[in-house]
Amino acid sequence: MASGASHDALRGVCLPKTDPFWDSFYPPNGWRCRCTAVEVVSHDRQLSDPKKAQEMGEKATTQIGKNGKNKLAMFRFNPGKEKKIFPPSHSYKPKFCSNGKTTLSLNTNTLFLSLEDERCRAEQIINQEAERLKKERRKLKDKELKAWTKQHIPEDTGLIIKGKQFKNGELIINRKGAKGVYSHFTEPHLKDLVKDIVQITNKGQFKLEAPINRDAYNYDNKKRSGIEAFRYYTAQHKGYNIRVNTTITKGTEFIYSINLIIKEKSP
Repeated sequence: MASGASHDALRGVCLPKTDPFWDSFYPPNGWRCRCTAVEVVSHDRQLSDPKKAQEMGEKATTQIGKNGKNKLAMFRFNPGKEKKIFPPSHSYKPKFCSNGKTTLSLNTNTLFLSLEDERCRAEQIINQEAERLKKERRKLKDKELKAWTKQHIPEDTGLIIKGKQFKNGELIINRKGAKGVYSHFTEPHLKDLVKDIVQITNKGQFKLEAPINRDAYNYDNKKRSGIEAFRYYTAQHKGYNIRVNTTITKGTEFIYSINLIIKEKSP
């Protein structure tokens, strides 16, 4: 991380993107902050001490006001990760919105007082536009990945991935399975993990096999489609802990989805 004069202590901090430090101290870290964070190759830099980096971040974002509260606490926030422009406590955000109005009766007169009406309307417009753009990006990414699937996964045989770590010696991902992988995610960058399915499964470790749940509402449908059991593999890829989910269908092992193991982020 590079920084301005007031944040010199943070200059050169280098930590994995999954480190909790970035949850609170990803720039900006104050008013008129000129800090920047850049991605580097891990083996080119020595990692910082996470505990010391956290302490320096807290010191750089602490300014106690007359009311005894930290004026810079609102900057302990990661807008990219949270997908929000401002944290909930930011002074730019409306404190409450109730159609922008409240009613007070004074004698026979009724006064309509606008309560942060402009901020409420602005926030509503921003949220609606953000949601529209997210949906648009998802549709564009799904369209792109559908084309990628047709180009890279044979329609008749699927993509066969061989490896000793697989119980059957190989996994198959067909076009339906590829769609299952990218459709599971809403974020475009996670949808792109389908392009890395070979690398992910090559790193995979077998975890367990489970029979079909007889109490499941779709048990009969699964049996009719030839599903005999489920198998699960785990792999670390691009800082994510990933579970690869497969079915054993008529003796063949097919990938049908992947998901992130949220509680166990790899360094």
